[in-house]
Amino acid sequence: MAGSPHTKVTGTIATINVSHFTKSLELCLVRQQKLAIGEWARAVIARIPTYTGTAKGVFAPLNRVVRGLNIQSSSPVSKRAKEKIAEGTTIRGKHYKLGFARGKDYSEHDVSHVVTSNEQMYIFEFDISLPYVLWNDMYPAPAWITLPSNPPWHALDAGAKAFRMFVVTKIPQAIKRECKSIKVGRIKYG
Repeated sequence: MAGSPHTKVTGTIATINVSHFTKSLELCLVRQQKLAIGEWARAVIARIPTYTGTAKGVFAPLNRVVRGLNIQSSSPVSKRAKEKIAEGTTIRGKHYKLGFARGKDYSEHDVSHVVTSNEQMYIFEFDISLPYVLWNDMYPAPAWITLPSNPPWHALDAGAKAFRMFVVTKIPQAIKRECKSIKVGRIKYG
């Protein structure tokens, strides 16, 4: 083949600055994680009625995690609700102080980014230790209980649905925007 004419074609499908892209994608996913948590919390809060405010107060610590979430106290309207806040309540021998400001004492949350050898996981955990929040969310109230909005609230289900919807619809769009930094489709001759 020596001396015969030839043409060399070189095609590049993508050029990626891997460290820049990885860092950019990580920041994007951390942002999206906080937005997804906000969607979850807003959907949950919207379903929880205010009686003493404690149940909504359980979610107030998320204000520090999600910018603009702004879970606020709603003042109880009835005299009985105000009395109930002052008394507190005892459930199975444990006394619980009530009111929006006390709600934060009955929850813990963790937002983490875990890196293993071949995966990165963006994890959100929320633990509620106020029993009646879970009871009222899942079960109908007994006939002898009269609340402004009788349970079940189905707040956690609404939150899960909002979270899933956000993850499925918004995160792929955000990742697609991050991919615009990749240079694609170059071909040259010669």
